[in-house]
Amino acid sequence: MTHAVAYIGGDQVLMFGGLTAAGKNDETWIFDLSDTAWTHLNPVLKPSPRNMHSLAYIGEGQVLLFGGEDAAGKNDETWVFDLGDTTWIQLSPASQPSGRSMHAMAFIGGDQVLLFGGYDTFEDDETWVFDLGDTTWTQLSPSAKPSVRQASDMAYIGGDQVLLFGGRLPGAVRSDETWIFDLGETSWTLDANTTQPSARNYHRLSETSMDGSSLPILFGGDEASGYDDDTWIFGGGDYLVSVEFSPLSDAQPKTFQLFSNYPNPFNPDTWINYQLPQAGPVTIRIYNVNGQLTKILVDEEQTSGAYHVSWNGQDLHGCPAASGIYFCQLRSGRSVETIKMILLR
Repeated sequence: MTHAVAYIGGDQVLMFGGLTAAGKNDETWIFDLSDTAWTHLNPVLKPSPRNMHSLAYIGEGQVLLFGGEDAAGKNDETWVFDLGDTTWIQLSPASQPSGRSMHAMAFIGGDQVLLFGGYDTFEDDETWVFDLGDTTWTQLSPSAKPSVRQASDMAYIGGDQVLLFGGRLPGAVRSDETWIFDLGETSWTLDANTTQPSARNYHRLSETSMDGSSLPILFGGDEASGYDDDTWIFGGGDYLVSVEFSPLSDAQPKTFQLFSNYPNPFNPDTWINYQLPQAGPVTIRIYNVNGQLTKILVDEEQTSGAYHVSWNGQDLHGCPAASGIYFCQLRSGRSVETIKMILLR
């Protein structure tokens, strides 16, 4: 338990460390979804056995590890795992966060990772950004920010923004706050969603697409009444995750696929996600139940990658389409896939 897992590109995730019956662990494992198999790696150099550390994807088959608790106490080491040569590399930045555990980290675009909070001597409220390009940690000083906390979690939502939810405040108080960090403006904004998960800590947030094209998902955690098994998706409510065409740069899909839209049923907007294993002309068209063309969402050449687009429920003339069943058709070359969508006014 209290191990860390992070996406590492393609359809693979990296797991490191944690607490077992024998004590703190220093094992490195990779899970590959394509063959549903775990592979145990044995790199010569690796972080010390630890738990309560954090991992975050940092681009191009690499993962950043920071901190945690090992035999010596709170740790302040910065490590990068490279999938290309299956090695751990310890970095020595000139400045860095203090040794801590139960902090939150998330990819924030490019080759950067955001770190917030954790527990060093007390709960912490520091905001740090790590840049792999120049291997530096930079502490930011936003005017507003979440209060001191540990055991929160974060996820990338695209557009150089990160979502933070919950956590454990001083006095064992659990939080139900949702904060958005924007790297371009170096600012934290408290989100005013009217519907949100209950106050909790030790939950997990995850991206469902690293380009921000899908909505982050939250599962579980520890709330006042005990352990929780809730599943929540963020976006499409009071806070709208930005929508744009955006290929996933470092993970090449192996199959042509059109995924189920979300939400469904919807009113008025819905997300449509798809992936292309090779470049070519791409069209996405919406048809009504009579087979009549209602909307053209995409008609262009696209490279291989994962994409997303939204439909706002309007027809070819910019008028609201009627309630009912619609079919979304993705076509590229000889490949065609169709999904059914329900618009409710």
